[in-house]
Amino acid sequence: MKRFSNKTAIVTGASRGIGRSIATHLGKEGASVVVNYAGNADKAAEVVNEIADAGGLAVAVQGDMSKVDDIIRLFEAAEKAYGRPHIVVSAAATSMFKMHTDLTTEDYERLFSLNTLGVMHVLQQATKRIADGGRIIQFSTGATKMSMPGAGLYAASKAAGEQFAL
Repeated sequence: MKRFSNKTAIVTGASRGIGRSIATHLGKEGASVVVNYAGNADKAAEVVNEIADAGGLAVAVQGDMSKVDDIIRLFEAAEKAYGRPHIVVSAAATSMFKMHTDLTTEDYERLFSLNTLGVMHVLQQATKRIADGGRIIQFSTGATKMSMPGAGLYAASKAAGEQFAL
């Protein structure tokens, strides 16, 4: 039996980067994986196919994790497909590296709507819906622990998101 057999996993931001790596690993270890993606259906299908080719189960669900209605729809789709989640990985994020003198209100709203508010809503839904004994994992960045030119807004949005995971 594989490590995550009979477990359901939701991975946000699963069509690329860290989210993709986690989703494929969980799938190869037996989890039924809900692959969340924001806009690139082809990349999400690649992840689903990679999991299926390894003998696992996966479904792709589109949803913008900065929008609460999309987050709720993601959890509802997961429950419909595979039941209550045992593992929720919140990996969806966006970054921006720009000197503070060049930042705009729109830049702020874009980063904080996903990296902070989106994290809050994903963690809320996960806490309400996770199966007994389940795990919730929230990703952040090393940028919150070091100073890098142009990373202030990004680091601030990720640091704020970290506070929901404490």
